[in-house]
Amino acid sequence: MPRDNFEKKVNVISAVMESRLQANEAKGDWNDLTPSQIIEGIRRQAQEAEQAVLDFQEGKVPIGKVLIKCADGGNYFMFLADKMGALEKVADGIASTKV
Repeated sequence: MPRDNFEKKVNVISAVMESRLQANEAKGDWNDLTPSQIIEGIRRQAQEAEQAVLDFQEGKVPIGKVLIKCADGGNYFMFLADKMGALEKVADGIASTKV
């Protein structure tokens, strides 16, 4: 995949993820959740994304619903990485994937 295309896609999903975080802010802080609760949320979000894909394929929902559900799932993965301290540990060396 060409790098510019990759960056555009990352920018789109990250913008939707941020929008979803803001929309769901009233639900509370993910730091109050245990890693197990976050993992359960990941499973739930995967099921919801799968259902959104099926509904889209059947013409029941617009493609935006799939994007939203994927962003929600991405947020749960971010919650887990943050809860485990991984985001803080690599924030200064973002170019390095070694943790």
